[in-house]
Amino acid sequence: GIEMKRFLSIALLLMMLLSLAACGGDTSAGDSSEGSAPAGEEGASSASGDLVIYTGCGPEITDPILELFQETYPDINVEIIKAGSGELMARIQAEVENPGGDILLGGEPYLFEANADVFEPYVSETDQDMILSHPEGLWHPWSVMLTPIAVNTDRLPDEADWPKNLGDLADPKYAADKIAFCDPGKSGTGATIANNIASLYGWEYITEMLDNCEVLSGSDPMFDAVKDGTYPIGFVNEDLGLKWLEAGLPIELIYPEDGVINTVDCLSIIKGAKNMDNAKLFIDFFGSPENHAVLVDPILRRSTRTDAPLAEGLTPTTEYNLVDADKISRDDITAQYNTAYEQSRAN
Repeated sequence: GIEMKRFLSIALLLMMLLSLAACGGDTSAGDSSEGSAPAGEEGASSASGDLVIYTGCGPEITDPILELFQETYPDINVEIIKAGSGELMARIQAEVENPGGDILLGGEPYLFEANADVFEPYVSETDQDMILSHPEGLWHPWSVMLTPIAVNTDRLPDEADWPKNLGDLADPKYAADKIAFCDPGKSGTGATIANNIASLYGWEYITEMLDNCEVLSGSDPMFDAVKDGTYPIGFVNEDLGLKWLEAGLPIELIYPEDGVINTVDCLSIIKGAKNMDNAKLFIDFFGSPENHAVLVDPILRRSTRTDAPLAEGLTPTTEYNLVDADKISRDDITAQYNTAYEQSRAN
């Protein structure tokens, strides 16, 4: 029955999570961080050289992790290339003869499996500590990512006006002030959201929902639009929404009863990586209990390590009805979405 399905063990639920995701932002900006930890520090390593990480993750995720990595490996120079996951995948494919990056950080298992020819399998000792893993180490999970609906309470002070379900988002009452959304062709977060909702209600429903939506170029603009009150409703990655709540912003997070949007975030080594040894070191580091402690607090992510605690204030995933998303490729999601968008705008 439905209750049975709802309370399937987290491991089983995760095996079924096959939607697409990026970690967050989709704005393009590169920055490089230099290690400043003293070489004699305990746990520091003699490893040196470079490491180039492609990621859709925002600094709220990468900064605390890189700080810990640089303490451990002060002589490795890390460069972050940040862009939307669609752009990064296109770049990795285009650079296949001469890879510019060593690691792709962010993306769900199926993203890596559908593009297995451009990623390097590597079995890390930490893979066995996770609630799910790939037998050849093609991808390495790190976070169960929930994406609740976000409401700006300055714009919608009356709780009766808030959507309670994903199935409420096509209600014509939201057409005037709009729901912030992001383009799945550019944003992995957008692809996850679209595919999760379509898995419940079909792509025709997405057309109806888009009648109410303002579609932005990436997930960062979508997040900011709700945070700043440009639009009253949108979606936000859970960890970022929790940080807004902690900061006292006028935001409410809604975990829909008909299904909570979810995915599993992974990372992988890019095939032919120029800094292969450092890439493998980074995979081992990323799966470590020490790094996952940082993922839980201060980052507020749901760790995929079986021994990691739940961040304070979070409801266990098993208490939500998670969407069991269809396993379709990013290209298929984008194509279905584009059709739905064109139909919506033609009406």
